Amino acid sequence: FEIKGAENERIVHDTKTNLNWQQQFNHNLLTWDEAMTYCGSLNYGGSNYSGWRLPTAEEMEYLIPDYRYPEETGFNKAFPDILIDNFYWTFSSGTIEGEYRMGFLYFIGYASNYGLDEKGYVRCVY
Repeated sequence: FEIKGAENERIVHDTKTNLNWQQQFNHNLLTWDEAMTYCGSLNYGGSNYSGWRLPTAEEMEYLIPDYRYPEETGFNKAFPDILIDNFYWTFSSGTIEGEYRMGFLYFIGYASNYGLDEKGYVRCVY
């Protein structure tokens, strides 16, 4: 990981995937629509960083090896405030028919189905 930007708007660049992650994130629990609006309107990291969006479930899964071995991979330094008491929203559609999207659970290491009115955390990517 490479960490860039000002202290309150740091960007975590994943050198393996070439993705850029929001380091400090909104600790409020949001519905999926609120999460989409939040990422879509995010002004974070200065003018060089635009096009923020919700990550896919696959993009969240890329971080799992780093989460499971944080000291070896630098995950703790890159994401010091990760919360594991709830899921993180993804853009990916749910596997159940209807109004579901995938939410990612770090403590078990995979995505699961959540209704659009449920509330989860948001960490945006571009």
